[in-house]
Amino acid sequence: MATKAEMKKLEKLFNKRKKLAKEKLAVALEFDRLSDEIFGIAMNETDDDRIIDTLDYGIDSLPFPEFVERMNHYQKDIRIPYDYANKDK
Repeated sequence: MATKAEMKKLEKLFNKRKKLAKEKLAVALEFDRLSDEIFGIAMNETDDDRIIDTLDYGIDSLPFPEFVERMNHYQKDIRIPYDYANKDK
């Protein structure tokens, strides 16, 4: 049986995880909206394991330039791919 201290710690972690889940959802929705606006496709439509493992599960660490390269590959409509290397020009 769990002690009072363990239950208190578990409750604290539960509340923290609940708060983080809400924050993650808000960030994910905004990210997907902007990603769809820029690339014409949301990252969850790509079925790209590296992207999903990095952004959904945190078990990979895909660099942003590679993310852009991969998203350019998956674009559904014909657009000029976003050129991350020349973003400040």
